[in-house]
Amino acid sequence: MPMTAENLNTKPAITPADVTGLYQFKQELWLANAAGYPSVAGKYSLDVGDTPSKKDVLRAYLESRFPISKSKLEHHEKLDMQVSKLVDHFARYGSQLGLLVFGSYARGVINGVFSDLDFIIVGSENVNDAEALANLSEAGIMVSEELSPVSDLLPIFESGRGLGRIYAMNSDGIEIEFHVLGKKDALQVHSITPGYIKRIREVPPKLEKRSTYDGHFEYVPKPADRVYHRFSEQGRVYRGFFPDVLTLGINVYDPSGTLAEVQELAWRENVKYFLYQNKCFQKLGHRKVDIVLPENAFDSFIQTYYTHEELVLTPERYKQLRDFFYTTVNLIASRYGMQMIISN
Repeated sequence: MPMTAENLNTKPAITPADVTGLYQFKQELWLANAAGYPSVAGKYSLDVGDTPSKKDVLRAYLESRFPISKSKLEHHEKLDMQVSKLVDHFARYGSQLGLLVFGSYARGVINGVFSDLDFIIVGSENVNDAEALANLSEAGIMVSEELSPVSDLLPIFESGRGLGRIYAMNSDGIEIEFHVLGKKDALQVHSITPGYIKRIREVPPKLEKRSTYDGHFEYVPKPADRVYHRFSEQGRVYRGFFPDVLTLGINVYDPSGTLAEVQELAWRENVKYFLYQNKCFQKLGHRKVDIVLPENAFDSFIQTYYTHEELVLTPERYKQLRDFFYTTVNLIASRYGMQMIISN
């Protein structure tokens, strides 16, 4: 039954078991093909018709089990509130973790009332970090201990290596995922050595959409045991997941400054590869090599992250990212004794 104002208050409080059930359902749905969607829907008693899309089935599941915001504006306000509560939570524990939010929320324009919250956590050696994560319920967040036990994350904090996931949901029915990175690995996301981060728990392999540095989008295999920072597929060089989201995400909590350093490194490497792939390193006349950019260079750069349909940014976020881009180009030019030249 879809959630309405009349039956909203009769819905039981969300529990960790609900979170586990949601992600097990999503796993089944992601692994099914279009012909299998009705079967998945039937297993969970979802009324979606004979030829549902994947999105239809997922929405029906969420509407039948969790509270749904009445409007996009209300949902955005709930997201804002949860981010603030989470920042306050980590601050209370004196945590030195870095917290970055990415996805549609970081663009400033959410997709709708089903938009979730995606975070990257950069670990530290602080003993309070694991305790803060173990008590996320104090920030209104229910975690699936079955899928993401906090004990799994301790080796990441101790060694500075590895990638873990926390699957969660808050009391408003907002899905929340944390990607937890070891500090040493996070500081190497720009590097080709080793060029990947190992997962502490394998995930089912599937196809995921990635982009080249000149804006070619493709669905490519997602390895089960690691996440690459940059990789080649059929003669094309693709940007990996973490360099992507670290560039476009928003740093919301970073007492140690480590996350800011990680973001700066990711920006520098991504912009440098963009300039190289788009032949912006040029020798003009008798001059040495300089960086020659077209007037619309930033627009070309941002279009390597989002397809035309996805590219929706608030004016404020557009300006922030544009400023980051040109600041980074200037840093690269200064480092190598070049000039930045805007061509007509």
